[in-house]
Amino acid sequence: MSIIRYKFNSGREFDVIQFDGVHITLGDLKHAIVEKNALVNRKGGKIDLLVENHVTKEKYQDETQLIPMNTSVVVKRIPKGGGGSALFAKPPQPLTHQPAPVPVAISTSGQPVGVLLPNNPAPSLLTPSNAISNVVSLDLVFRFLAHFI
Repeated sequence: MSIIRYKFNSGREFDVIQFDGVHITLGDLKHAIVEKNALVNRKGGKIDLLVENHVTKEKYQDETQLIPMNTSVVVKRIPKGGGGSALFAKPPQPLTHQPAPVPVAISTSGQPVGVLLPNNPAPSLLTPSNAISNVVSLDLVFRFLAHFI
């Protein structure tokens, strides 16, 4: 009896698939792993597996490719027919409402100088003494947003 050691990408320990012969096809190995672990997606369909040699990092892609006995592989789950995206990724939801306009503090010369913080006085209630604590400078906002671009 020959073996192939496998572990999932997120797993710590290897498990074993036993087979007869000196090698197993990639298709047979995938089928054995899916059956042994009862792998299905949320809709009840089977999933596909990406298989990579643990030592050489060679990716096995051809279903008829022969994998020698005593090989250790790392397995990644993907949706059947998928390209490696997250297993249960949700589709993006449409925007159901328009975002609220952002209140901007205006200087005496009419130039925008900052963004009002939430739950703070309206621009008409800002005085020189409380304006600094209630307004975030545009420069600070732009530097913050630059991290997400």
